[in-house]
Amino acid sequence: MNAGDTVRISNPARGAVVGSVLQVTTPAALPALPSHAFDELKTRAVRAILEEWHVSQIALLSYRYIGPHRTRDVCFFALRISGAWYDLKHQPLSIEAVP
Repeated sequence: MNAGDTVRISNPARGAVVGSVLQVTTPAALPALPSHAFDELKTRAVRAILEEWHVSQIALLSYRYIGPHRTRDVCFFALRISGAWYDLKHQPLSIEAVP
């Protein structure tokens, strides 16, 4: 999975959508968090949680939500843990390339 790919994102509770991969990275490649947003202690805490959860990749995904009264773009993070993808609530996700 690479930035720019079109993917089908499925969740057993919510169904499936077609979206885009905005970015994929590893915890080690994450940039340092800005000092005005997080101090060094919080930055280390974030990295420690990613390590504790055994996160190998982080993906920023987007899709277009079309509801009965409005349409909006939605972005969210997915975490790859032990070979499977999850959202931040640890709900399983299936992410498949769309040809």
